[in-house]
Amino acid sequence: MTALFNPEDHILYDIDVHASMHDGMRLSRAQAFAFRHNDLNSLEAKLKTRRGKTPMSAWNPSTQ
Repeated sequence: MTALFNPEDHILYDIDVHASMHDGMRLSRAQAFAFRHNDLNSLEAKLKTRRGKTPMSAWNPSTQ
């Protein structure tokens, strides 16, 4: 994750991601925002609060 993200990036992630993902996000120093597990309404709400700000990536382990 440290090779993919930097402190200016924002990451949206499923709250149930593996601990190693949390470590990677922390080490990248990117701003990370969790959404409720498999809850598209929660993801949508987070996306709306970030609209117009720094580009983001969304991560949901269920889709991998």
